[in-house]
Amino acid sequence: EKEALHKSQEVLKRTLLKAEEALQVVKRLGKLQEKEGEFPQERTSLAKAWEGTLCLLEKEYSFEEMKILNRIPDSFPLISCSKEDLKEILYHLSGNAVEALHGKGKLVIRAQISFSTKEEPFT
Repeated sequence: EKEALHKSQEVLKRTLLKAEEALQVVKRLGKLQEKEGEFPQERTSLAKAWEGTLCLLEKEYSFEEMKILNRIPDSFPLISCSKEDLKEILYHLSGNAVEALHGKGKLVIRAQISFSTKEEPFT
């Protein structure tokens, strides 16, 4: 029981650290907006940013017991954001998910523009 509590505390500490790192990225983006009066002119592909993020994740985590499902459509529009900032955001969010799942199960990366009331399967 003490060991389980200790592991939970460690996961929470790492999650908090990752959340703080993601918050710093968001704050940097906010400062860029204030400074320039608009978002950066750079246009980034979410799919390509995710590919780069996945390479970074594979260096840090083992995915032997985890399935990663990429559901980012090729037609997804470009995003007005630095590719490196987007990769950093994706890295922190997906790293948190991998840790929360203890490296087992499915990690679904999905992007969509429209909303649906219909439940869609994560397969």
